[in-house]
Amino acid sequence: MGAVVAIGERARTAGFALAGVQVRATDDPDRVRAFWCELPADAALVILTPAAARGPGARGPGCGGAADGRDAAMTPAQAHLTDATDPLAPVRTALLRAAEEEAERLVTAARRDADAAIAAARSRSTAVLREARRQGEQEGARAAADATARTRHAVRTRLLRAQADAYDELRRTVLSQVRLCRQEPGYPTVREQLSGQVRRLLGPEATVTEHPLGGVIGAAGGRSADLSLDAVALRVLDDASAGIESLWQP
Repeated sequence: MGAVVAIGERARTAGFALAGVQVRATDDPDRVRAFWCELPADAALVILTPAAARGPGARGPGCGGAADGRDAAMTPAQAHLTDATDPLAPVRTALLRAAEEEAERLVTAARRDADAAIAAARSRSTAVLREARRQGEQEGARAAADATARTRHAVRTRLLRAQADAYDELRRTVLSQVRLCRQEPGYPTVREQLSGQVRRLLGPEATVTEHPLGGVIGAAGGRSADLSLDAVALRVLDDASAGIESLWQP
């Protein structure tokens, strides 16, 4: 897959970096056009904030022609527009996409192993049946059925274990990646927005402190709110669980 690039105001594009998007942050319309002209040759998707798409940089003269076939001037039809009022929206989207891709990869591998195991079991069952026929059709059929049932049970157990391992690995990956948000230039803005959400939940007098692993927690009058990066990421992952579980289905 080619590169994904986000162009626009820093406060609206900072969250995309969490999803591995290349961010080109600027409030200057002329820089929007400059960023467009400097897009990498492998850019497959360009995300513009509404302000960047409306600015003269997005509608002005082109870059003088692009050797790679990309249009010289930008229009809303050429770039994906996003209203990044919620800085965690790209995080949720990226986490769900990562969850789907990782789960699909692991389940595909598990199914491949299961198919191989079933094929091997059928081969063994055929050999058992051939020998059983020599000794007696009825006894042989029973032995083959028992062997197949045991193999199917073993394959089912292995598939369930693979699903559980896939989800645990995905959870660890999500937490590891979301904690990197603290290293991004836009993290202070995200932290302030989370603090504001705590005060909306608990009241303006709530005590808000930064969580050691990123994000904030708040307390007021015996109530508390956990908006740490870990807690937010896990809630997003839980919300996406139905979509992830559908990947286990054939």
